Amino acid sequence: MDGIRGNGDMTHKPPQTGRRRTGRARCDPDGESVWVYLPSGFMENFNSKHQHLSPNLWRGVVQFMDEMYRQKYILKKESIRLKKKILQENIINWSRGVKNWSTSSGMFVRKGGYKPGEHSYTYDFSKQAAKLNWQCQKISDKILYRSMKRRQDKMTAKLTVIELWLKNNIDRIGIDWQTFREDMDRTRRDYLQSIKTGGLNRKAKRKRWKQFVLAEWTFKQLKAGQYWFYHDEFAGRVHSPITSLPTIARKYLRGPSGNPLVELDVGCSQPLFVAVAAKEAGFHCPEYQAECEAGTLYDTILAESGDPDIKTRKDAKRAMFRYLYRAGRYGSTSIDAFIQKKYPTFNTFVKLEKSAKSGNITLAKKMQRLESDLVIQNLCQRILKFDPSAFVVTIHDSLLVEKVPSDLFQGWFTEAFDSLGVSVHINKR
Repeated sequence: MDGIRGNGDMTHKPPQTGRRRTGRARCDPDGESVWVYLPSGFMENFNSKHQHLSPNLWRGVVQFMDEMYRQKYILKKESIRLKKKILQENIINWSRGVKNWSTSSGMFVRKGGYKPGEHSYTYDFSKQAAKLNWQCQKISDKILYRSMKRRQDKMTAKLTVIELWLKNNIDRIGIDWQTFREDMDRTRRDYLQSIKTGGLNRKAKRKRWKQFVLAEWTFKQLKAGQYWFYHDEFAGRVHSPITSLPTIARKYLRGPSGNPLVELDVGCSQPLFVAVAAKEAGFHCPEYQAECEAGTLYDTILAESGDPDIKTRKDAKRAMFRYLYRAGRYGSTSIDAFIQKKYPTFNTFVKLEKSAKSGNITLAKKMQRLESDLVIQNLCQRILKFDPSAFVVTIHDSLLVEKVPSDLFQGWFTEAFDSLGVSVHINKR
């Protein structure tokens, strides 16, 4: 097949294929092949660089690239604004994941001009993408899934024994589809009714409905066994569909015995890991650590900070994370002033950490490394050694287990934190 290079010179038209002779690409579930514009070698090289993409996002990326090429080099547009109709009807798998990939891949440049409900941001090819050898290639869902299978095999080969055990446990998860469907239909009706009545809570109902849509998509991936599972190089954390599943959807998950799952976690765990890092660096602050251990830090911020924007415990948590991990040097917002006055020793540690270049990233890495060492290397290794058939799934700093053995695991969770010199109360929900 003659190549079609990124300079816009079209040397070959797509062959006439099936019922979709022209127009934009779709990857059909029945396996019908379609013609799409992709860089030469893209299908072979894509997986190793973007291992976290799921099958639906995989298809969305392919469709996005094809649409961009058609808009730019066939329709000869200087820059591309994808209208709502194109996103919803032609790029059938458009989502936040595809949007994030479009900029992080380095192949596209996103500019301003976004209008909700009308059109997307303005996109253009990067210099890197324009130099690639673009070709009209034949593709189908069978090809995509075969490529995903190769990607999964490569990832699985790199997993440690503990990580492979955790992945196998995800394969054992069941889903209460009947209850989920009933609640999803009810949520959709509530959302549509709120649109008609114009109620003040329609944004909240829309958000809840979108969470159900995301959960349904994730559940289908789990059922098909087509999902990502990898550890990041940044701090060794394990990522899977369960770690990104909306909280409201966890109640529909079932263990191998059909029992509902219980989440075991520690209140204020992220600030607590920073307290451990401060202690190891010689900036031990007993008052701050005690608040974290008791899980009352956010309540204290809510009650004593005096910030009018902190109205709920969730606002307090968001403010604390902003204090710890926001980009740039140490700031002077109200939460900064409160921590400086309430926990001066701890504040000195954070200030020193963030005074360095990319200090907020360094601090986040220390926290996440402590978390992965405790949960993956300490706790999960202990459970695996005790009972290889035990069912455990991690959500970063928490565990999902079946109700029956959760008390035993809860005790081990506490002992794991004891090894760090902190005493915590494990929440069970």
